[in-house]
Amino acid sequence: MSFCHLHIHTQYSLLDGINRPSDLAKYVTANGMSCCSITDHGNMHGHIDFYKSLKAANVKPILGIEAYITNDNDYIEENKDKKKDNWHCILLAKNNKGYEDLIWLNNQAALYNFYYKPRISVKNLVGRCENIIATSACLGGVVSKVIRYDPGNKTADTSDGRAEANLMLFKEIFGSNFYAEIQDDPTRWEQCAYNEWLVKQAKLHKIPMVITSDAHFLSKDDKRVHDLVMAQQLKITVQEYKADEDGLSYGDLHYVRLPNDMLAAAKRYGAEEAYYNTEKIANECNVDLTLGKYKNPLFPYQQETDYKQFLQWKQTGYECIP
Repeated sequence: MSFCHLHIHTQYSLLDGINRPSDLAKYVTANGMSCCSITDHGNMHGHIDFYKSLKAANVKPILGIEAYITNDNDYIEENKDKKKDNWHCILLAKNNKGYEDLIWLNNQAALYNFYYKPRISVKNLVGRCENIIATSACLGGVVSKVIRYDPGNKTADTSDGRAEANLMLFKEIFGSNFYAEIQDDPTRWEQCAYNEWLVKQAKLHKIPMVITSDAHFLSKDDKRVHDLVMAQQLKITVQEYKADEDGLSYGDLHYVRLPNDMLAAAKRYGAEEAYYNTEKIANECNVDLTLGKYKNPLFPYQQETDYKQFLQWKQTGYECIP
């Protein structure tokens, strides 16, 4: 094991990813990789299919999600101080306890903080991050999304300090389990500008780095099919999708790329450690699911006196800078 893809969307990222777990397992094995992750958008629906497919192919499954993070607390009523904003963040379970925490976080997001997307409150991450590895994700992530990008000069304006503040916030929350994620997409000048800034910040603040391809399709030849799926999602023509200038379209490199390609990319950004850290993370992630046995949910209703008390929990002072 030398490289592990830690940011992959399967067909369970509906109308966004097109990787079938069974095909993914075969592809990874055929190209000499012994582990692979699943990080679908805001859901864990595909985990069992993915886990079984990879285990059958003798490939190590890394279970995670690409979460939507928000400052909004759970239970806020609609149209009462709710914000549509959310930021992406990759969350990977290190062990079975971390997987249980992922389930809890994802359930909270779907049941009590769903506003356009199932959103995980920043406050809910606190106290549930010891067994979860987090990365800063994509241009829509917890760090990059607050950056102002100047198309004229093709630069990232971080002078207001918000991006660095969010970077340090997630370092504070997750500690050594937080990684600055570099994505290799030379076709997007915003991504290149962000990578340059992020590498400097990671080295300055001693935050480990990781490199991903944010793979939404299996191989380079699948790009056309992915374009069709994305056009369907956005309800536009393929021509309109490919001509998009607002960042909705994916470049040609968002596929499950070979390890040598990813190593070359990491070196190009002066961050070779980001390549080898994928193996380090993969070694730390060891979830062993017991399949075929039902587990009834535990509701501690006898501990509370009324319904409202049952729904309450402590709030903390952690908050992203929007």
